[in-house]
Amino acid sequence: MMASPSDNSISKITLSNVSTDHLKAFENVLSRIFSTDLAQLTYSQILDGLPVRDVWMVYAHYRSDIDQHHEPCSESIEIWKAFRDSFQTQKLQFNPRTVQGYQDTIPGTKDFNVRLIELIAVACHDTAALLYKIADGGVGTHAEKPPARTYLDHDGVPYPPIPTDFYHTEYVDWEQYPEGVADMVGYWAEFELFGGVVVFDRGESDTECKEAYIHSGGGYKLFQLSEKQLSAFAELGSQKSDPAIHDGEPVPFPFRAERYTHRVSEDDSMSQHIYRDKYERKAKIVPPWLMQHPRTRLEDEIVLLDVMEILKANDGKLPPK
Repeated sequence: MMASPSDNSISKITLSNVSTDHLKAFENVLSRIFSTDLAQLTYSQILDGLPVRDVWMVYAHYRSDIDQHHEPCSESIEIWKAFRDSFQTQKLQFNPRTVQGYQDTIPGTKDFNVRLIELIAVACHDTAALLYKIADGGVGTHAEKPPARTYLDHDGVPYPPIPTDFYHTEYVDWEQYPEGVADMVGYWAEFELFGGVVVFDRGESDTECKEAYIHSGGGYKLFQLSEKQLSAFAELGSQKSDPAIHDGEPVPFPFRAERYTHRVSEDDSMSQHIYRDKYERKAKIVPPWLMQHPRTRLEDEIVLLDVMEILKANDGKLPPK
């Protein structure tokens, strides 16, 4: 599902030919993710057909029908549990280049960890897209959706309505996605699970997988995952995959930016070869229904944060040089 549009003719492959160690690591990590309450909430919302209020208000504005929707319906949760418990990883299909990149790495290395999270991100994305198509509007019964507002651009031309309530504010170019609107839902699921869409430094060749970044959107900077974060995530692959064993245990996601990690403006990321697939985003034009304007998190402004802490520790004064 995740090849670029120009590569749609490429046949996808399963993980059947990767080494036992590589396959087991992948299966254990994916199983661990699927066992979490966060995954249940994320995927059951898709099956229900409507985001819950607390999730919706993170990326969108008040809407009367969603304001009354506090949790997914019980049927959607049961469907998710049945899907999860019968899930077979050998049915997942990937771009052969992605699979080969993973197979070529050595377990325990940074390269392995980066390639592992690449495969996991695609698997979680594709699972959301599949469930969206299976649900076909959702199994839940909801309050009547209010009429959609019409927004006009500077020339008075209406923006096209966004075709799903499950969207990441920076990944709405469904016309160019291989799976169309279903891929929008996949990016939304990544945001819910990982804190943003998982993207990579592809290098000058546009084929590498040098570093992993999280794109949370909303004008915030992309942040690089540290080796410590990648290792903690990959460590899930060495654990037993039985969800009951790890019930309630903390997991190292959604990810948060470490204080001094590398950050990249979302407007510059594509030109710096940081993405997962080139078709993900067009040149940025912000429709009014998305975030109003770029924002800055204090955690993205490290120098300012350091100065504020120095001032706090010195009664509002800078110490002498």
